[in-house]
Amino acid sequence: MNIISSMTFDKDIVFVIDKQDYLLVFEKPIFEVSAEQIEDVEENLKFVDDLIREGFYICGFMTYEAGYPILKLSTRSVDNRIPIIWFGAFTKPKLVEVPNNRREYSISNIHPSMTLEEYLKKVEELKFYIKNGYTYQVNFTFKLLFDFEGDVLSFFLDLRSKQKVKYARFVKYHDTYILSVSPELFFLTKGNRIISKPMKGTIRRGRFPEEDLELMKKLYTSEKNRAENLMITDLIRNDLGSISKFGSIKVKRIFEIEKYETVFQMTSTVEGILNKEVRFSEIISNIFPGGSITGAPKKKTVEIISKLETLPRGIYTGTIGYISPKGFSEFNIAIRTPLIHKNKCEMGVGSGITWYSEAEEEYSECILKSHFLTSKPYPKFKLIETFLLKNHKLYLLDYHLKRLKMSAKFFSFRYNRRIILEKLKEIVKLDGKFRLRLLLEQNGDVTLEVREFEEPRKRGYVKVSKDRVDSNDKFIYHKTTNREMYDYYTRKARDEELVDYIFLNEKGYVTEGTVNNLIIVRNGKLITPIRTSGLLRGTMLEYLSRKYKITEEFITLSDLMASERVFLCNSVSGLKEVKIIT
Repeated sequence: MNIISSMTFDKDIVFVIDKQDYLLVFEKPIFEVSAEQIEDVEENLKFVDDLIREGFYICGFMTYEAGYPILKLSTRSVDNRIPIIWFGAFTKPKLVEVPNNRREYSISNIHPSMTLEEYLKKVEELKFYIKNGYTYQVNFTFKLLFDFEGDVLSFFLDLRSKQKVKYARFVKYHDTYILSVSPELFFLTKGNRIISKPMKGTIRRGRFPEEDLELMKKLYTSEKNRAENLMITDLIRNDLGSISKFGSIKVKRIFEIEKYETVFQMTSTVEGILNKEVRFSEIISNIFPGGSITGAPKKKTVEIISKLETLPRGIYTGTIGYISPKGFSEFNIAIRTPLIHKNKCEMGVGSGITWYSEAEEEYSECILKSHFLTSKPYPKFKLIETFLLKNHKLYLLDYHLKRLKMSAKFFSFRYNRRIILEKLKEIVKLDGKFRLRLLLEQNGDVTLEVREFEEPRKRGYVKVSKDRVDSNDKFIYHKTTNREMYDYYTRKARDEELVDYIFLNEKGYVTEGTVNNLIIVRNGKLITPIRTSGLLRGTMLEYLSRKYKITEEFITLSDLMASERVFLCNSVSGLKEVKIIT
């Protein structure tokens, strides 16, 4: 596979399919199919069928409003910056490396198109329709509006690095850009199989593996989210059933929890065997728009949406995808999809409203789905484990590898215990006492750094840092190379001949040292700071907690100063008693 290292965006139309390891870039369409008016949609879909038969690559998008003629509903306003539907025929794509360089861009003046008060009023109206049996669930949406300056491609590349998804697309259509980082599959065809993965149910990610697991369970057991997901899954089963062989529709997976950088999503997977010679236009006419972004029953719910939503959705909740000459096709649901036109940007957000929905919680969920837009991309980092190697033995090896594995899973790093142990075999042969540092990269590569062991002070002094840690920063809970402040205070402690510096969090609670956990003695009890204050739970602390009763509590600076004794511990230098310098 010949992958080139650069691409330009000087063409009027550029269509990019993100394959994660590389990009498929389509330029200069040979033919175009474009519907500018609602009444032209169905006829133009049949033109797409003709291009497919000619053996081209077909790439394109459909806005949400293209569903109105398909559902035989009256016209509503449309987004006139892009066609209602657009498809291009291409000979073949370029395969391009994902660019590493970023250019400057900025987003500002972010504000919702609908205030909380307006949203609450709309939800009350929706519940009137639900109470009177017109609909069971409505996917109700609004938009975030903001200003954009700078390089659009860099913005897209940062978005995809913050949300690693399977169905990302980048479209330059003249002076308008579509940046879709969608995690949701609308449909995929392969041979005579058709697959859809409706997504319904969202909850935030945790800061460390145990908190992640707790939130995953909360989402999985949520009656509200399961009911919504099941309702939409049934709708998709019915949609696919209209174009599939009788009895072939199967729900392969239900209530599956998918992990992304900022959220967990609940999805289900529906598959069927297509009837013979089903055309693309027939697939679209039977399943568009997607049930997960309309509600049930679909037609009546779309009518209700048209009455209550104040802006046309445009590309948001439409679909973007491609069809290969061999018949494979893949189309997303265009959620998490900013659109930029002349330095003005918008991105739709929404959630499913049922009779049991709490309106303020739904509004908060919508805002949660947009956090990836403004958050900074993760800096490039590696996972770290630091061992004591003595007498041909790596101390607390199983504790270290368990923690490494859990952090690798949390950050979606490749972890292979067998490969790591093979690497460590040679190091263990060394005679003497050493400090061993293991670094794990995202692709699974392992680097080992060995240096002579320096005997630590068994007693000494510590100070409290003036800088506070943020207990919401997930990197605090994992041992990584992203530890600039910790490294600074490690050097500072060494220069001042201290054992360590102690950190407090933004609320004033004690957390940890730069390379040590903290244990205090109060009224004869062993107490360590509670993990959610913002700290990495070390392997030595884990080991000691299995031998002694050590209670986790919130510890203030006053508690620390009033404690009977103060100890620091880590797996390399062991346990040491310290005094606090105020």
